[in-house]
Amino acid sequence: MHQQFPQNSQSPHGLNQYNSAKKDGGAVVRETSTYLTDPQAQRICEIFAEGLDSGLGYARIMNFLERKGVKGSVVNRMRRALIEDGAALSETFARYGLLDPAARKLILVAEKQGTLPQAFRTQIPIYANRYKRKKHVLGACAEPTLLFYLSVFLLLPIMSNIDTIYKSRDGIGSAVGQVVLGPATMGMFAVLFLIGLGWAWLHTPVDFALRDAFASVWMRLPIISKASRLYSISLFARYLGSSLGSGMNIFDSIQLACEASNDPRLSARLEHVFASIEDGVSLSASLSLNKAIPDDIIEYIDLGEETGRMSEMLERGANAFEERSLEVFARTMTAFTYVLRFVLGFGVMGAVLFKMLGSLGGMFSDAMENTAVVPMFYLHCKLRAWLKSPEE
Repeated sequence: MHQQFPQNSQSPHGLNQYNSAKKDGGAVVRETSTYLTDPQAQRICEIFAEGLDSGLGYARIMNFLERKGVKGSVVNRMRRALIEDGAALSETFARYGLLDPAARKLILVAEKQGTLPQAFRTQIPIYANRYKRKKHVLGACAEPTLLFYLSVFLLLPIMSNIDTIYKSRDGIGSAVGQVVLGPATMGMFAVLFLIGLGWAWLHTPVDFALRDAFASVWMRLPIISKASRLYSISLFARYLGSSLGSGMNIFDSIQLACEASNDPRLSARLEHVFASIEDGVSLSASLSLNKAIPDDIIEYIDLGEETGRMSEMLERGANAFEERSLEVFARTMTAFTYVLRFVLGFGVMGAVLFKMLGSLGGMFSDAMENTAVVPMFYLHCKLRAWLKSPEE
């Protein structure tokens, strides 16, 4: 017996609410966009989930946010909207651009259904995992960056100027210092620039418009994006279960889950999926028309329809794909590190050998010229002696 979901596109908790959330709350005027990093957004979701679940009022939750180190400007904005203006929580998040658009849409519906704690809990692992992945990537790049600096800006200048160091009368140490001082300084600025880029990427705001554009390209890349594609399936399952559990109708739940996944492949053929649902076909059979959704997720959805525990089954599927994504991500980062070592090692070794051969060739030519000075000087003296001989 398949579980029946609300399919009326004009459901009071369906399309009307979803459409009003499509642009950060519909009629809500966006006053400003709040800069929040993944850890900050995670902390806000944790405090709201625990506070609302414990029955605390907004005033107490604002105090907890301040104690946990959330930026004062963010807390003051929420306090002014929630307590002084009496705005709804979803309206407050939309007004100040808190969290990301998918989270704000889910919060809008969850607030009407009284499932806000669960909606906030859905966001916690999303922000935590994204930040953890970024740190892992930067950690994998640290060693190759250091090796690149030592090889290109220290070893290569020495090998390129070995003849100059050999001829220097100031000593080898002083000559080496003079040779590497300029490149080492330039290399340090380059490394600092890379560190700045890494820091900026690590602290990218959660409400970042370019993330979707980048994802649409990244998800289509073969092999290297496999971990991201698996994680997008996990997000799809997590959002679908949470939105259905919040009372959002089935059409908008699927649409929201596709948007939250950031995978353009999941948004393909949605019109066929919706048409199948409207014809009375089960959710699992309808979603199977989208080949980007794995069979494992379809099976979890089918079990949810049979048992009536859709949110629980989708949560299991999300956790399973998240674990698979972490395993693939770890293998990808290991392979990435080894590839960088290989390319860097052979590239620098080739450049060093080329420079060394050039420098040794110059040293050999100088040595040959110096060796030829003695016989030439001898011949010169003999010639002068013959020209000045008495017979002349």
